[in-house]
Amino acid sequence: MAQRGTPSGAEPPDNVVPLIARDLAEQLIASGATPEQILRAVTQGMMGRTGMPGGFGGIQRRRPVLLQPREQPVTYRLRVELRDVTPPVWRTVDMASDLTLDEVHTGLMAVMGWEGSHLHHFVMGPGKRHHDVLPFATQVDEDMDEIEEDSVHESTVRLDQVLAEPGQRLHHDYDFGDGWEHTITVKKVLPRDPDDPPVHCVGGARACPPEDCGGPWGYQDVIAAVRGEEPHHISREELLDWLPPGFDPERFDVTEVNDVLAQIRDGASFTVGGLCEPLSDVWSQAVVDYVGRLDPAGASEVTLLLTMIPDEPPELTEEAVSTAVAGVRVLLDMVGQDGLPLTGAGYLKPAVVTELVQRLDLTDHICGQGNREDQTPAVYSLRQAAQRAKLVRKYKNRLVLSPAARKAGDDDRALLRQLLTALPAGKGAEFDAGVAILLATAVGMEYESTLRLVAALITSLGWTIDGRRANALQVASLTWPTAEVLAAFDPEKHKRDIADPAPEYLRSIAAWALRGDRLP
Repeated sequence: MAQRGTPSGAEPPDNVVPLIARDLAEQLIASGATPEQILRAVTQGMMGRTGMPGGFGGIQRRRPVLLQPREQPVTYRLRVELRDVTPPVWRTVDMASDLTLDEVHTGLMAVMGWEGSHLHHFVMGPGKRHHDVLPFATQVDEDMDEIEEDSVHESTVRLDQVLAEPGQRLHHDYDFGDGWEHTITVKKVLPRDPDDPPVHCVGGARACPPEDCGGPWGYQDVIAAVRGEEPHHISREELLDWLPPGFDPERFDVTEVNDVLAQIRDGASFTVGGLCEPLSDVWSQAVVDYVGRLDPAGASEVTLLLTMIPDEPPELTEEAVSTAVAGVRVLLDMVGQDGLPLTGAGYLKPAVVTELVQRLDLTDHICGQGNREDQTPAVYSLRQAAQRAKLVRKYKNRLVLSPAARKAGDDDRALLRQLLTALPAGKGAEFDAGVAILLATAVGMEYESTLRLVAALITSLGWTIDGRRANALQVASLTWPTAEVLAAFDPEKHKRDIADPAPEYLRSIAAWALRGDRLP
């Protein structure tokens, strides 16, 4: 998803960091820390108010102490306010007490008006913020293997395990670069009807600041520019040109917010400005069903990834199409009208494999003699991809062209369309891993991050390996069916490092596969 750039020059006021350091020092003194520990934490370990790992130097941050969950759900009437913003931006919102914190985050993004496209953390209260308390871990922390030993995952914690009585507070950080902090305070505890919506906005004041505007201090420049004043850190003309058209800091419409919440309950996804559109308006039914089967944390992560993919993927040039089908075209040309004989075990014969290795320029990139299909992965995967796309089939111990291949003929774009029908490939957990692979490819993830995403999403869908939660190493085999088809589009793959992201045209192909549209 394309985003506006951040206005240049926005810096925090000079007094912000000293105030935070003073607050931290007071808390450490109260906890009995030694002077050396206090000095080290304040001068070396302080990383702002984001709750990010590593912010305490040599001092061990403590695990949050959860409250006892309520036996019956109630409704919390909460006041959500952005810290350090003047005039205040706030919302009053009713939330079910049995929501998990990842669900609370989704609701918070909607009621405030954020896009939800940045990292976040919740930090336990229930009073003022304590910097020696670990933030609740998120799915992104898990995917990036950045969860600290004593962390508690937000998807396992209910709202009534962090808030119980009026006056208690929960802290929420959003966008670690801009440094937005929400203070969430319980105003009332109300009885709950089974038909009550999980999240309902009661009221509020003022618009949500624009994403990437530079945090509270950058937002002061925004307000000044809209009022006709000259900002401190950027020209008024440049800032007004950067802002969304018609942005009004004083505007807030509670009806619009609740319409957004209703759309989310109906399976919509966030777009720019917190507005929503149904997933089915853009993505294939397979993707819509996939999101519907994920737990809240997984659904939130996939929705975020989908927002990073253009609604209209770039149209593939003729050169890109020819590159994408080059390997399959070589195989189909060799199969020809008469087909290719197979060995008794059903593999391509050695002479055919040798010729394929030469024509695909694989000679310097294989182990062994390169004349056995079962020992030449690139050739085996290419044939498997062609079979998955129903371009070739076995018939009387021969590999022959399918009607679809004959219909495509010399039309490379028609051949590419047929190959796309094989994505995502596989069944069950392999299919689910395949959707994750397409998502990762479409947004340009590196290999290790891709495997972590696959592990997280198939776990979110309820799959286990040997009865245990899958890790990144274990899920590699589940990705093979879809990875084989993607490799068929990428004849230069064997010449690149495994850590390199996919080329741009392959990212577009993955995006088209997720859309389910007919490739133009």
